Amino acid sequence: MNKKITILDSISFIEMESFNKPWNKNIIKSMFESKEYLILVEYVKKEIVGYIILYNTSDVVEVLRVAVMKKFRNQGIGKTLLEKAIDETKKIGYNEIFLEVRVTNYSAIYLYKKVGFEKINIRKNYYKDSNEDALIMKKKL
Repeated sequence: MNKKITILDSISFIEMESFNKPWNKNIIKSMFESKEYLILVEYVKKEIVGYIILYNTSDVVEVLRVAVMKKFRNQGIGKTLLEKAIDETKKIGYNEIFLEVRVTNYSAIYLYKKVGFEKINIRKNYYKDSNEDALIMKKKL
């Protein structure tokens, strides 16, 4: 008998495929259960191929993760996820959205600029695994 693949399983698989230090399933599960997080997914033929995780507080929405299954990258799925996140952020009533990205993640930076994010600052030595800087980006809604 085939095990039913859950949304959590799909996100966990994509997470492990996409990040050097992936979040474990329990972390992602706790985000699903919290009102402070919003997780959106994108499907291709009934299969989850990407997701975005947003964190919202009383005054800020931040993109924590955007990931697309390797075999579906460079097909506009990341852009679609960001556009959905922007729409949801507007619906909730926020007027800007933030994210942080490694300064060397050129493809992600290109994508973020494409949907209207702008560089606003740099966090020096933000990523502990490499002491790499993070670019802080913001989009006004």
